[in-house]
Amino acid sequence: FFQTAMLNLARRDCGAQARSVLSVDIDELGAGPADESIFAAAERHRLGLVTLPGIWAFPPPETSGPVPQRSHVWQAVPAQSCHPKWCVVPGGPMGRVGWNVHSAGGALQPILSSSKTFELLHCRATSTGWKPGRFAPPDAIREDPAIAGMLESVFAGAGSSPGP
Repeated sequence: FFQTAMLNLARRDCGAQARSVLSVDIDELGAGPADESIFAAAERHRLGLVTLPGIWAFPPPETSGPVPQRSHVWQAVPAQSCHPKWCVVPGGPMGRVGWNVHSAGGALQPILSSSKTFELLHCRATSTGWKPGRFAPPDAIREDPAIAGMLESVFAGAGSSPGP
C-alpha cells in the first residue's frame, strides 16, 4: 500500500502542479515514436490519460543476476504481456481519480485510454532478485531486433555499450 499512498500524495501535492505525470518503475521504459512525447499525448487525450500496454523483456538466457535495462533485448515467444502503466494530466478528468501502480482511471481505463502508439518495456532482470525466479527466462526466447534498436537509440551516448 505504500507505493499507492505515495502516488496519491504526489497527486495531491507536488504532482498537482505538473502538466502530466508518467508512472514507471526503475525497471520499466516507455517507448514510442521519436517524434512524439507520451506527455504530449496525455495532454491531448480527451480524458487526460494514456495507458501504456506492456511486454516483458529479458536479458540473454545465461544471465544469472541483475543487469541494466540495455541488456534486455530478448523476448518470450510468444511475447508475454505485463501490467500496463500510465501517463496522466493531474488536472484532467482522470487525473483527479485515485492513482494506483498500474492504473489512474479505474476499471474502464484500459478500454478508454490504451495506446496503440506507446508501449511499456518491463525489464525482467533489472532487479535485486527479491522475487524468486525473477531471472529465469521463459522456455522459448528470441533476440528482438526492434527492442535492441529502441534500446540502442535510448542509450546512445550514455557512455557505455549495450550488454550486461
